[in-house]
Formats: sequence, structure tokens, C-alpha cells
Amino acid sequence: MGNDSDIFMNRLSVNQEFQGNFSYKYGMRKIDKELYIHNLGTNVQSYVASKNWNEYKREEFRNAYERYMDALKKDRLSADDFGNITDSKGELSNVDGDDYWYDNKGNRISGAEYRALSVRKQKKYRAFYANKEVATYFNEIAKAIVNRRYSHNM
Repeated sequence: MGNDSDIFMNRLSVNQEFQGNFSYKYGMRKIDKELYIHNLGTNVQSYVASKNWNEYKREEFRNAYERYMDALKKDRLSADDFGNITDSKGELSNVDGDDYWYDNKGNRISGAEYRALSVRKQKKYRAFYANKEVATYFNEIAKAIVNRRYSHNM
């Protein structure tokens, strides 16, 4: 999966027009929240396309993305130096609201259907952690902004 990320990062378009209103804490650095939101919105389609997800996973990602974006706009999110995102209200985590499992052909079943399967059949399915995928995407954009900003100032 590092390959997918590398392909995406090569196509990343980070706008560096700073407004001077630093309000998103990313580790020891602060980045302009409006710049961050702009770049998240500008790059999300390329990021999702680079993942080659099926329609269901794209839907789950979109739902989680909207929850994270809402929290960001309400100043609830910050990240540490390792990119771990914290929600000041504690509403967002690696566990998301969608409880679906996927087989290797992209077929989706609900969590209840998954738990009803025998252990042998459960092994054919994998969960998709949309919140974790969104947190990874948010981290990649923030890291790119910070890296480009501070590499140009040296």
C-alpha cells in the first residue's frame, strides 16, 4: 500500500498561499486551517482514485471524510508529531459508524451478517476502516503542507 501513497503524493497539489490565520495544530507546527481545508478538498478525488476502491468503500470513505471535515471546521481536531489525530470531543476514532465486511471480490456484508458466519467463513472477509483511511489522508495533506512550507523557508 505504500506504493499507492507514493503515486498519490507525486500528484499532490498543495497550495501554499497562507492567510496568516494559523489554527490547525500539527505536532509542534501550526498550519492555516483554511489552507488545510482547501487542500483536503482539492486532492480528495485523486487520493480516492489512487486507492482503486470499489463503490462501497468509496461511500464509506466519503461518509467518514464528511464527519472529519465537520470536526475540523468546528476546531475539534489536532494532530501530534506522529500524525495521530485527536478529536477534542472524542467522537472520532479508528472505529467508524459503518459496520461492513468485504470479501476479496468486493462483496459487502453487514457486521451482523459477518458475526453470524462460521469462523471459517469469517476468514474470507476483511473490515474496511474508513475513519483510519480518512485520518491517513488528512495526515498526508498536513504533512505535505508542513514539509513544503518549512523546506522553502530554510
